[in-house]
Amino acid sequence: MCLATPIKIKQIKDKQALVDKNRWVDISLIQPPPKIGDYLLSTHNIAINRLDAAAAKEILSLADQCQHQTSRG
Repeated sequence: MCLATPIKIKQIKDKQALVDKNRWVDISLIQPPPKIGDYLLSTHNIAINRLDAAAAKEILSLADQCQHQTSRG
């Protein structure tokens, strides 16, 4: 099973985007091409879908809550 996570684009170079946590992801599947500041859904360093900011922030918030719950035991 794969888990896709929201990412925010900081920089674009060719078909690669620098995103959160200073990693590069392939954005060649996203059409029309994304722009700096866009949110994408990514798995295995490949962007697979575009997200609006509200959806991305909601997913990240839920993931943080889950992580907090599991770290408490």
